[in-house]
Amino acid sequence: MLRVNRLVPAAALMALGALMAPVSAHADLALNLFLHGTNTPTNTFTVNVGQLLAIDAQAQNLDTTQGAILGSGGDSVTPTPNGNYDDSGILVNFTGVTLNTSGTAGDTLLANALNFTPVAADAGQTFTGTFSITGNTTAGGSPIPDVSQNFTINVTGAPPVPEASSFAGLLGMSSLGGILALRRRRK
Repeated sequence: MLRVNRLVPAAALMALGALMAPVSAHADLALNLFLHGTNTPTNTFTVNVGQLLAIDAQAQNLDTTQGAILGSGGDSVTPTPNGNYDDSGILVNFTGVTLNTSGTAGDTLLANALNFTPVAADAGQTFTGTFSITGNTTAGGSPIPDVSQNFTINVTGAPPVPEASSFAGLLGMSSLGGILALRRRRK
């Protein structure tokens, strides 16, 4: 029969309690995407040729016990867009930022991730990609896993309508061709 001494030193009890306590290995992060100016998360966006598409990203610390220090932001997209594709927002706004803990989950950073203005060559194409934030550490030094979110951009709309000067040139060439054809018949 095993006898337990009733006078267990307090330090031994505290050490045993520390070993049995659950340990959080890392802060938990979430990444959501939004059409700029909206508050509904989405990962599918539609834009017309010549219009600006602004995508915001939100990094959220879900951990209630520790702050999260973000590593760096990045993205990838295929195929390569022809229009103005500015991804500096995800690269700059989400690098080295600390989401401090407030004691409740939900500390967030909402910032611009991408601006894209498609051109006529992008019409009818679908672009797919991924935004990602590399994990760094918590304020206490625990690792944070990488977090990512896939996205799709559908470009709609026909190429832009030619300017009036283009129509005038076309009309002039047609008129000249008609005059030449009429002169040939008369000869």
